[in-house]
Amino acid sequence: MPRELLPTPHRPYLNRVSFRLLVYALVSNLSYAILSLPIFERGESLACTSTAFATNILLIFSGCIFYCMSLNLVLVLVYGVDGRVMEKQYLIGSLFVCMVCSIAPLAAGQYGFWPAGNVCWFADPNPAVQFRWLLGAQSFWLLLLAVAEVISFAVLLSSMLIHQVRTNRAITDVSSQTAPPPPILRSRGLILKIGLYPLCSCIMSFSGSTIDLYGQYSVTHATQFTSLGIRILFIRLVLYSLRGLLFALLAATDPSFTRALRALSCATPASDASTSASTLSGSMADLYTQPPPRRPKRVAFERFASVRVELADRGSTDTRGASPDIHALSTDKRRAQDETRAYPAVDMRWGELTDAPGTQVIGIRGAGKGKRQQFRNHPSLDEIECQI
Repeated sequence: MPRELLPTPHRPYLNRVSFRLLVYALVSNLSYAILSLPIFERGESLACTSTAFATNILLIFSGCIFYCMSLNLVLVLVYGVDGRVMEKQYLIGSLFVCMVCSIAPLAAGQYGFWPAGNVCWFADPNPAVQFRWLLGAQSFWLLLLAVAEVISFAVLLSSMLIHQVRTNRAITDVSSQTAPPPPILRSRGLILKIGLYPLCSCIMSFSGSTIDLYGQYSVTHATQFTSLGIRILFIRLVLYSLRGLLFALLAATDPSFTRALRALSCATPASDASTSASTLSGSMADLYTQPPPRRPKRVAFERFASVRVELADRGSTDTRGASPDIHALSTDKRRAQDETRAYPAVDMRWGELTDAPGTQVIGIRGAGKGKRQQFRNHPSLDEIECQI
């Protein structure tokens, strides 16, 4: 749904990169589960070849999107990359990997009906060739994505622990006790919920690929079906059949996802929006003439010996509201214009610049080690949640 058709209260739930990526992954998992049902034509036919081709694309695309969810968390929260800018790259990269892994077996005629498993799959009559195609076109990439998801999850958890240790070691006084933690800790619940999807995808991909490789090798090299081969085939069918159901249950029990769906269902349709605009044109015109509410800016403070806050509407130097630690040290606005005092800045402490309406912060500079260094603006917590 276009952004302009969404009411403002609904945008925080829908305008999230992780929500859109999750929808893509769930749709691909649902499509894969439908194509895996034994209701489609079996045997050597074009429909069987198309089914095998589509299931391979959907399976790899789902794994790539879940990995992109974990990678996006790391890039946004650890390295400060804008996730909304990277969203297009996630989709392009996932589609590229899917096409490379699926078109090559199709061109080589490797898709077809596999009699040993009674499924449309890799069906080369030579077991060694079939094993190599399965490994190179599907299992290797799923295992690689599973390992990458584990690495991303470990990097994210280690970063959260490091920030927690830094927060606990911060200077404790009356003001710093009420200082809010960094965004990676403030959104810890949301981050862990989003990271649960790649973690489950890692478990399913690793177990499914391992069983595929072992089962294909054991079944194709046996002269007849053994009890072990039958059990492996049964476990494989159960794993891939429950894959879509597992992610559907995760999404159904995810409060963020369900709130987003409720917000989407309650969004005003285009026809209703046009009708409301025509009947309330006068009030809307008055609304557009009013200035938008001023939102506080959030700034990340790094380690410097002192800070100065320059305000656009007056030349005074003021630190009120710049940081909870600085706020307690200087609240007198009658100080001289050129007065500079050294205040200890806290590493990655977050504060809101909430001065009088119309006041615009044009620069925050550090004077540590005899140099003036520019502090960088950091996106707000709402923007961070949109990027993840």
